[in-house]
This record gives sequence, structure tokens and C-alpha cells, in this order.
Amino acid sequence: MTDELDSAREFVDGFLAGEVDEVTHPALEADDLLMSAVLRLDAGDPRWILARTADSSVLVSLRMRLLWPMMRHYAEGYDILHGEDPEAVRHMPAPRRHSGQEDANHA
Repeated sequence: MTDELDSAREFVDGFLAGEVDEVTHPALEADDLLMSAVLRLDAGDPRWILARTADSSVLVSLRMRLLWPMMRHYAEGYDILHGEDPEAVRHMPAPRRHSGQEDANHA
């Protein structure tokens, strides 16, 4: 599991650094390579993927691509990006909050 998480971290870091794109990895979209890496991290190392989502040294447009595959921590990632640039995430679905307790958990 650690090797899979390390590989996923390396892939996401490369993507955020601009080293991984459709030119370097032609199957990036077709094979859902980024989605697979983010899903692995969302399940196995959510603190790491949320920290990378919060890294304001990386373009918001790149960090937004991390949100789509995030299942468990989408709301937290969305809140990070919305707090930084609400206009950038205006076309993304706002996370649904079902109760005040869920909102308290994300505060």
C-alpha cells in the first residue's frame, strides 16, 4: 500500500508541477491516470491530498482538477479553493451539507 501511495503522490506532484500532462502521458485522460492517483490518496492519505489542494503556489486551475475524483474529502477541498478564489470554482458543484454536524466537522 505504501508503494501505491508513494507512486500516487509522485504522479500528483508531477501533475501539479506541470511535468505530467497530455504530452508526457498521452493516456492521462483516457486512462483516468490522475483520477486513479487522487482516489488512492483520498482513501489512503487524505491529509496529503488536502495539503496539496491548499498549496497556493500551484495554479488554482490545476488544483481544481484534484477535486473531481475526491469522494471522501471533496467538501474540504472545495472549501479550500473557494476560500482562495470563489470565481475559480463557480462552475463546480458545491458540496452538499446534510446537517449542521457535517458542517461542524469541516470547520
